[in-house]
Amino acid sequence: MVTTWTLVVSLLVVAISLAAAWIFSGWFTRPLRQLSHAAREMAHGNYDVRVQVTGQDEVATLAQDFNFMASEVARSAQLQRDLVANISHDLR
Repeated sequence: MVTTWTLVVSLLVVAISLAAAWIFSGWFTRPLRQLSHAAREMAHGNYDVRVQVTGQDEVATLAQDFNFMASEVARSAQLQRDLVANISHDLR
């Protein structure tokens, strides 16, 4: 009888531990998944994508740097479009 209760309690503790690990791993990796998604969006040409910055840890610093990079890439793309438009206008 004691062995049965021990087994049931052990299985319950393992199930609760696995559920807690799954929930916390999702919570901890959410900012990295958002950065990854934003990087893929930029690779597809969407330079207006930004990442929400929360906290003051290394991931938040990375998100701030990503947002700065995205704004600089967007600015560079706009300058390139303006240059091509000006040259095209001058050649006419």
